[in-house]
Amino acid sequence: MCESATVSSHLVSDAGGVGARVMGRDRAGLLIIRAWVEEGSSEPLRAQVRVSSDVSAGFERELTLVRVDDVCATLKEWLADILRDAEPPQVISQ
Repeated sequence: MCESATVSSHLVSDAGGVGARVMGRDRAGLLIIRAWVEEGSSEPLRAQVRVSSDVSAGFERELTLVRVDDVCATLKEWLADILRDAEPPQVISQ
């Protein structure tokens, strides 16, 4: 199975203790997983995965997978693609 991870968001404080939001880049990705069980199959998992590393360009790939490890690998690959061109976050004072 996929390794667990902790997801968090946070508020950054400047030297004066005033909160500031951390802003990422404008590009947004989207990954949709639709999963179901295929009765009677030796590998009953079916996971349809639709992937876009930039939603303004639409979906780039659509896969149907039967193994949990393959779904996890696709998720990790997608996250790596999202982070590939990442710039350091820009701090916006409030």
